[in-house]
Amino acid sequence: MKRHNRRQRRGASALEMALTFPIILSIVSVIADFGWYLALQTHILQAVGEGARMGVTVDLDDSPTPTEYALEHTQNVLTSLGIPCEDDDHCEIEATLVSLGSLDVLRVQAAVNYVPVIGLVPCPEVIRAETTMAIEDQ
Repeated sequence: MKRHNRRQRRGASALEMALTFPIILSIVSVIADFGWYLALQTHILQAVGEGARMGVTVDLDDSPTPTEYALEHTQNVLTSLGIPCEDDDHCEIEATLVSLGSLDVLRVQAAVNYVPVIGLVPCPEVIRAETTMAIEDQ
């Protein structure tokens, strides 16, 4: 009698595993996708902030200009973080200089195409980030 009971338990365990494994796999996949999305978003925000921070330290009359310096630095930071930005198909970086009365403001924007790891989580196709900083008087 005991042998028959063990076989039933093993069969029940296999059935429980077969029923719960797809749910556990789905939860792990959602965590991986969402984690990848948040990591990329954080990296892009960091790169845009760094580019703006470097751009505002350049004098308006210098060469390269603050916008050129911000674009170059943002692209370098994105590349160093593993987000290739050499081609325009994968990402777009834009830096604009806006004059608000006596205050000059540098605005840096980036848009990077998002490719999910697994694809179970509905996420935007493009991750966007923007930072605005006032240009320092030199």
